[in-house]
Amino acid sequence: MRTATSPPPSRSFWLGLALGILLAVATALLIVQNGASVALQWLNLHFTAPLWLFLLALAVSGAVLALLGLML
Repeated sequence: MRTATSPPPSRSFWLGLALGILLAVATALLIVQNGASVALQWLNLHFTAPLWLFLLALAVSGAVLALLGLML
């Protein structure tokens, strides 16, 4: 009797996975190296926080927007 098996992952899957891991490591290094506190003004709002927090927020929001773009 034959059982249904899924095909092995394609080359593009492994390339995407490798690029995703590389991008995640580069982002983590950028966040770790930028610990200084910075002031940010946006519209009429004023924030002071560590730079890594702003970078993390931007990375997460970019990932969410990319996922939303894939859903359309």
